[in-house]
Amino acid sequence: MNTNKTISTKELEQILCVHKEEKYKEFTSKICKDDIILGVKVPTVKKTALSLLKHNYDLISLINQLDENSYFETRYCLAVAISKADLSFEDKIKLIRQFFKLLNSWTIVDGFCTLLKPFIKNNKKEFFEFIKPLFDNENPPFVRRFAIVCANNCYCSFEYMNYLFGVFDKADDSHYYVHMAIAWCIASMYCTDKDTTIEYLKKDNLSIKTHNKAIAKITESRIPSAEDKSFIKTLKKRSLNQ
Repeated sequence: MNTNKTISTKELEQILCVHKEEKYKEFTSKICKDDIILGVKVPTVKKTALSLLKHNYDLISLINQLDENSYFETRYCLAVAISKADLSFEDKIKLIRQFFKLLNSWTIVDGFCTLLKPFIKNNKKEFFEFIKPLFDNENPPFVRRFAIVCANNCYCSFEYMNYLFGVFDKADDSHYYVHMAIAWCIASMYCTDKDTTIEYLKKDNLSIKTHNKAIAKITESRIPSAEDKSFIKTLKKRSLNQ
């Protein structure tokens, strides 16, 4: 990470803008409603990220120039570069932590988490210790979603489930994308370990909306049988006025 070679945000945007497509921008903007879109396809963004690494540009400097209102493609370009950078665990974590200030939508969060899967799987225990404090309600919602989606991607096994259930029971799920991430993760854990997840759902302290959304996500999955889906629906919570 020791480098003096820098590139400005404007220079990066100019590189990406050469490849922007108006029709692709219109299409992507409908999906990524919370992001400002240039209209550059993902393979091109990834190639640009690899070029940043090849030329040994200072990623920290580039992160510091950007903010959450920067183009999605510039932020995603950095996310790719961070995920692909050949760094020590500590240096990679430093970059990931600095990137948190650029998390402002589910698209950039989930994309970043997916990009980091190989790194997480190669450093599973150490990375879990890193994300543990990120579940705390005091953190910004999209940082918390980052932790939950990483858990969904890599930590749905029995070894981690009880810890995660405890986190979810205490979670402030008032933010929509935190609420949805929790429900999604519980559904994934059900598909990994049905019996343990059912026992949790019988006595959880989740809000009614998140509990029932988790059940809905389970029934939407192709993995459970029709019989299992019928049973899981019986675990739905009812509000007091029903």
